[in-house]
Amino acid sequence: MLSDRQLTREAVKCFKRLSEPGAHLRDLSAHLSKDVEWGIFVARNDFRKPVVKLPCDVVEGFIRKQWIEVSGAGRACITDAGAKWFKRTTTADPFRSQHQERASAAVADAYGDPVVVEVNTSESPLTWLRSRKDAQGNRMLGSEQFAAGERLRRDFELAQLRAHVTANWDFDTSAGRPSKGMRGDAQVSDTAIAAKQRFYGAMDAVGPELAAALMEVCCFLNGIADVETALCLPRRSGKVILQIGLNALARHYGLLQTHNLSASGVRHWGQRQYRPKI
Repeated sequence: MLSDRQLTREAVKCFKRLSEPGAHLRDLSAHLSKDVEWGIFVARNDFRKPVVKLPCDVVEGFIRKQWIEVSGAGRACITDAGAKWFKRTTTADPFRSQHQERASAAVADAYGDPVVVEVNTSESPLTWLRSRKDAQGNRMLGSEQFAAGERLRRDFELAQLRAHVTANWDFDTSAGRPSKGMRGDAQVSDTAIAAKQRFYGAMDAVGPELAAALMEVCCFLNGIADVETALCLPRRSGKVILQIGLNALARHYGLLQTHNLSASGVRHWGQRQYRPKI
């Protein structure tokens, strides 16, 4: 019987392949020698041949740990417990990452320069909407709309506008006033003040009708159905209102061009039977 340390070493080497969509273990005892009885098959080579071969005692150890589950057809797949264990073992922030879907993304920092960071793609409703397509096959959110929503959210977080729900232990009860460590308006950093100004400027630009929906989705990360209920909107109207709000927000940030009727050659609105004077 293999030790826990040996099983951990073998699992770290092969669970990355086994976590791919459609990947599974297959019993190879009828085709290979007794020393190698299981193989990992993945979709990238159309499951033609195993990419990793495992001895029987290793697979039995995985089953004993409940990291994989064997079906009646001589196949085995990784379990939820095995996938979470693998995330905990191979990431720097183990217990948080097992509940997240992380990926690298390019975002703008406080100075507008692009930086590559690791983000949780399952956190924001905008990411979910961006991955969906409408009946015509177009993405529900364009890149400008998505960037505008993420920019509003970043200013919201930098401005520290989210309500605090925990107790404040920085209050000096003996003096009856906040301690030096307590954050007040005079002690807020310049970055937070600038972010607050940008945030309220964006909300004023889109108007109060659209600002509420943008805050619910972009800042508080509420789903479309929850926003419709909270704002008493008609059913299935939340996506349309969100798209209109994100377009207005993108124009405010300069991500979309604003069409000027006067600059496009329109000089006069003529009624029926109108003829210009020559």
